[in-house]
Amino acid sequence: MDLTQLSDLGEFIGGIGVLATLIYLAVQIKQTKEFVRMESAQSTTKDFTALLFQLMDKDHMKLFRRGMKDFESMPTNDQARLHAWLFSLLMTGQYTYALGERGALDEGMRQVVDIPNAAILRCPGTAQWWASVKTVFPSDFVQHMENQIALQADTPFLYESLPWYGWDEDSDAESTVE
Repeated sequence: MDLTQLSDLGEFIGGIGVLATLIYLAVQIKQTKEFVRMESAQSTTKDFTALLFQLMDKDHMKLFRRGMKDFESMPTNDQARLHAWLFSLLMTGQYTYALGERGALDEGMRQVVDIPNAAILRCPGTAQWWASVKTVFPSDFVQHMENQIALQADTPFLYESLPWYGWDEDSDAESTVE
């Protein structure tokens, strides 16, 4: 075997090494992308669930129930409190939307946040709130939420389909669970 043949053999072996490295990197990138998607889903679930768990507080639930019916007639302090909660909810929705648009969150997970958010926003009182604040959100997210709300146009309001969110004379009654 002369030097030319050894050189050719070295190039061939080097080419195989480069190909193996590229395959390894492609697998690593795919695994990293899947890990990011899983982490994004976990983070979204955690944030969204934490917001929903705030409704377990009876005062917050009363505020939420009243706000779904008529935000504008609520006392200013109650409007401010509900605004903070709704804004946090929509910030989670915006984050979820952005992750979905970048491919870091699958559509099914995005719908887990979008559908309840749209159901909340289409109620008469929270629709009043949404109309007054949506200009602070990015226009693509606003359009996305408007589309989600429109998809639910023929469905009952949240407090009609899930009556425990509705406001009635028992809403002021003390909880029997301590």
